[in-house]
Amino acid sequence: DFELSQVKAFPNPTNNVWNINTNNQNIQSIAVYDVLGKQVFTSNPNASEAIIDSNNFSNGLYFAKVKTNSGESNLRLVKN
Repeated sequence: DFELSQVKAFPNPTNNVWNINTNNQNIQSIAVYDVLGKQVFTSNPNASEAIIDSNNFSNGLYFAKVKTNSGESNLRLVKN
């Protein structure tokens, strides 16, 4: 699906926050998981942009599941 590829996270890798941006798609929910599958963050922004604050996260790899009106997208996030 073309629209799902329009979900972006930047800066990635980050030191403090990731900006989640869609191509004018409404973000219904965001869930972030660590490499062990533990959920470490959730948000229901109900907007086309959102911010994930990673200041309380350990350095490493994370996975974000972003649900929009047109479906679901998975992102890899890196915290420095």
